[in-house]
Amino acid sequence: MTESLESVGGPLRPTSEDAFGRPPGTENRRAGTAALLGAALLAAATFLPWATYRPDVVGHMVTGWRDAAGGVGDGFGLAAVAIVTAIVAERCLAGRTGLGLQRWLWAASVAAVVVLVLSWWRVVDARDRIVGLTDGLVMVRPGWGLFVGLVGAALVALGARWCRVDPA
Repeated sequence: MTESLESVGGPLRPTSEDAFGRPPGTENRRAGTAALLGAALLAAATFLPWATYRPDVVGHMVTGWRDAAGGVGDGFGLAAVAIVTAIVAERCLAGRTGLGLQRWLWAASVAAVVVLVLSWWRVVDARDRIVGLTDGLVMVRPGWGLFVGLVGAALVALGARWCRVDPA
């Protein structure tokens, strides 16, 4: 005994909400916003001081673009992570869902933390060496650009946590 669609109430009508309880196209708006803010902070961190020298007579700042020796710094890697994160965040804001987006955001967050922590360790190692050589007259400290970068990486991780995947 088969029943027709008319006898059980007819076909399902389309709904304005999807499986996540939000209108279609807005599932990842929160994740995309957090990731985009994180990408902006990561990009800004590349231009901020990663190390500062004291006393001010000797002092200047080292940003992410150059290391203390004048070579290429880790800021280029962080800028690449910020660009990838911005692209993925744009796709989240456009309403796309998927496990791939979430994985990209997690990978970007981990990569940013690795770059920033390695840079932090280099500054601390330089500080220990310089203090030993100058008897504490010259001091090198981690700059606030590293803190801004870590906050950006945390926002990208939050975006990855909030990122929705396909309900199928």
